[in-house]
Amino acid sequence: MAWAHPQILSMEPPPDARLDAPPARLRITFNEPLESISALALRDARGQEVASGGAPLPADPTTLALDMPPIGPGVYTMVWTVIGDDGHIVKGNAAFTVLGGGAAAAPAGAPTPMPTEPAAAPASPSPAPEPLPVMAIVLRGLMLIGAAAGVGGLAFLAGLVGPAMAATGAGDLRRGRAWLAAPLLLCAAAAALMIAAQAAALGRADLRGMAQVIGTRYGALLAARAGLAVTMAVVVSLPGRAGRLRDGAALALGGLLLISFSLGGHAAAAQSPMLPILADVIHIGVTALWVGGLLAFVLIMPAAMRAAPEGRRPDLLRVIFSRFSTLALASVALITLTGAYAALRLLGSLSDLWTTPYGLSLLAKLLAFGGMLIFGAYNLLVARPGLERWAARAVETAMSRPWPRPIGQSLRAEALQIDAPIGQPTVLPTVTPLPTAAPAPPADAPTPAPLAAVLAPAQGGALSPDLQPIAAQMDSYLSQLAEQGSFSGAALVAYRGQMLVRKGYGLANQELNIPAGAQTRFRLASVSKPLTALAVMQLVQTGRVDLRSSICTYLHDCPSAWGAITVHDLLAHTSGLQNYTDFLAFADVETKPATPDAVIARFRDLPLEFAPGSAYHYTNSNYVLLGRLIEDVSGATYPDYMRDHIFLPLGMMNTGYDTGDAAALSGTRGYIGVGTPATPIDTSNLFAAGGIFSTVDDLYALLNALDDGSLLPADILSEMYTPNFFNYGYGWKIEQRFGHRVIYHPGLMSGAVTYIGRYPDDGLTVIVLSNNENTNAGATADYLAGMIVGH
Repeated sequence: MAWAHPQILSMEPPPDARLDAPPARLRITFNEPLESISALALRDARGQEVASGGAPLPADPTTLALDMPPIGPGVYTMVWTVIGDDGHIVKGNAAFTVLGGGAAAAPAGAPTPMPTEPAAAPASPSPAPEPLPVMAIVLRGLMLIGAAAGVGGLAFLAGLVGPAMAATGAGDLRRGRAWLAAPLLLCAAAAALMIAAQAAALGRADLRGMAQVIGTRYGALLAARAGLAVTMAVVVSLPGRAGRLRDGAALALGGLLLISFSLGGHAAAAQSPMLPILADVIHIGVTALWVGGLLAFVLIMPAAMRAAPEGRRPDLLRVIFSRFSTLALASVALITLTGAYAALRLLGSLSDLWTTPYGLSLLAKLLAFGGMLIFGAYNLLVARPGLERWAARAVETAMSRPWPRPIGQSLRAEALQIDAPIGQPTVLPTVTPLPTAAPAPPADAPTPAPLAAVLAPAQGGALSPDLQPIAAQMDSYLSQLAEQGSFSGAALVAYRGQMLVRKGYGLANQELNIPAGAQTRFRLASVSKPLTALAVMQLVQTGRVDLRSSICTYLHDCPSAWGAITVHDLLAHTSGLQNYTDFLAFADVETKPATPDAVIARFRDLPLEFAPGSAYHYTNSNYVLLGRLIEDVSGATYPDYMRDHIFLPLGMMNTGYDTGDAAALSGTRGYIGVGTPATPIDTSNLFAAGGIFSTVDDLYALLNALDDGSLLPADILSEMYTPNFFNYGYGWKIEQRFGHRVIYHPGLMSGAVTYIGRYPDDGLTVIVLSNNENTNAGATADYLAGMIVGH
C-alpha cells in the first residue's frame, strides 16, 4: 500500500477523549518520518496557546510530541502542522476534555469561557492533506513542462538532429540550443517560487521560512531542481565545437533533473520505493523525450533545414522524421507500461478508475495519448507518403517551405495537444455529484405515532423552580457559543420528564439565513451507528440473526477470510477489518456517490488487522457490513428497513437515509466556523455507518421508545448496552461521567458534529446536533450534563 501523504496511526490522548487528569505528554504517530519543521501546539477553550514547541522525536521522527505544562480542567485542542517526505503539508486538530469536575464547578449562570475566535474542530485520526493551493498546482505544472521541454528537446537535438546534420556538413545550431535554455529557466523559477509557496503554507513567508523549507527533504529537492535547471541552461547555451562533451554534460544534468521529480513524488512514498521510483523515472523520461522532441521538431527544424546544404534537405528531413516517429512509438509503449504499473499500485479497484480523481486524471491522460496515437497513424498513412513525394520533386520547388504541408499541420496540432498528457497529473479533477431524491414511503407503511405524544412527558407544564436557573444557564451557555461562532445547530436536554433545553442556535444555512430549530434536520455521522445496531438487534429478537454466527451465514458473496467474523464482532468493533475511511483513496471518492457494493469492495480483499474477537478497532467497515446484513436478511434495502421498522412506527418524520439531496435536509448545510462551507461529502460512501439524518426531537423519541420497550425487550436491550472492549457495546459506548453511568455515541464528519447520550440511572438525556465543524459536541454535552449530575 502506498501512503503518498502523512497519515496518523495513533494519537495520545485520542480525539474527543475525556480525561480524569491532564496528560503528561501529547503524542501523534504518523506512518512516515516527518520533517524537522513539523510542529505541535496546545490551545485552551479561549483559543490561547497553552503550550508550543512540539516537534518530531529525535529517536523516532514518525512521532510528534509535546511535553505538557500544568493545566486545569477544561476543553483543549491539539493543533499540528506536519510536512512529509514528498512535501505534502497536513494540518489538523483534535480536542480533548480534562474533567476533574471542571465543567460542573462553574458558578451558576456563568458559562465556561469560550474562544473569542471559532475554536478548532475535533479531528478524525487520519486528516486529509489540505487542498493544494492553485498557485502550487500551477508551479508544479510549470516545473514539469519546463524540464520536459528542455531535457527532451536537447535529447532530440543531440541524438537525432545533430548526427543527421553532421552527415550533411551543416554547422552548429547555437541559436536552437539557446532556445532550449528558456524552458529550463522557467523550471528553475517555478522551483524557487514553490519554495516560497511552501514557506507561506507553513505560515513562514520570509527568507528564514524559505531557508527552513530548504532544510527539509522536499525543499532540498526543489533547491537542487532549480540549481540543476539553471546549470543545464548555461551548458546548452555554450558556443563552440565541443558538441559531444557539452551535450553529454547537459544530458547528465537533465537526467538528474528528471529524477528529482520522481524522488519528490508519490513513488518515493511507497513502502518499497525502489521499483516505483524506477518506473516513475522511465515514465517521466520517455514523456520528456516525446514532448521535448516534438517541440524541438517544430521550433528547431526550420533552422536546421536552412543550415543544411540545399540538395541534402529532403534526405535530412526524411531521416529525422522517420527516426522521430520510431521514437514516438517506443515512448507510447513505455509510457503505457509504466502508467499501468502506477495505476495498479495506487488504485484500489477497477471502479476507482472512474470514481476517484486519480482515476479520472488517468482516463483523461489516456484520452490525450489516444489523440497522439491518431496523429501517429496520420503521420504514418498520410504525412510520410507525402514526405516521400515531396522529396522526389525538384529541390527548388520543395524548398518553398521547410517541410510538406501535411507534416506541418500534424506537428502544430500535436504540439498543442502534447501539453495535456504532461500537464494532466498536476491537477486532479473534483466533481460534485448531483443529488438523488429520497424514496417515498410505501402505500402500506405503518401509520406513524404523533411526535407530540412522545415529547409530552417532557413538556407537561412549567419547569420546577430548582431547574429553572439551570435551564437558563444552559440556554445562556449555548447562546454564547453560537454568538462566538463555536456552535450552530440544535440541543435538547431533558431531566426526569422535564425539558430544560429544546431549541436551535445559529443558522442551519448561512447563505439563505435559515435558523436552526428543534425540528431542523442534521446529518448524524456516526450517531447513525446506534440506529443500525438497533435494526440488527430487532433481527436478533425475531430469531433471524444469531450474534455468535459467522457473518458469512447471512452475507452473499462473503470472502473466506471473513468466516471467523461473527455478527457480535461487527457490532462491537472486534472484527479485525481495516477501516476504509482511513485509506488514502477515500479523500478522492468521498464527494461522489457510491453503491454499498462499491463501498464494500474498498476493503473486501484486504487482510484482517487481527484475529476476530481478539482486539478492538473502531471502524466504519463494520457497520457498512451490518447495513448489508440487514438487507440480505430482511430482503429490503437498508433505507427501506430503517423507515418501515423504526422511523415511521415512532413518528420520526424528520429522519431518513441521507441521499445527498438538499431538499431532504431542509436546506441544512455544513460549515467550518462562519462563512466557510464544509466539503460536501456524499454520505452514500458511509452507508449504514453514517448515512442517516435526523432532529433532536426525533432522536429523543427514539430514546424514549428504547426505554419503554417499544422497540426491544429488556433482555435484548441489556445485551446491547453491555460493554465489551474499550467500553463499546452494540452501537453505544458505556462509560462513567461525574461518577454516573452514561450510554452515548459521538459523531464527526465534514460539516457535522453530533452527540446523543442518556444517563439511565438519572433520567437525563442530552442531544447535541451541529452543522459547524468548530463545535466540540462531546465536551458541550458533558458540560450540560455536569450542571445536573456533576454537583
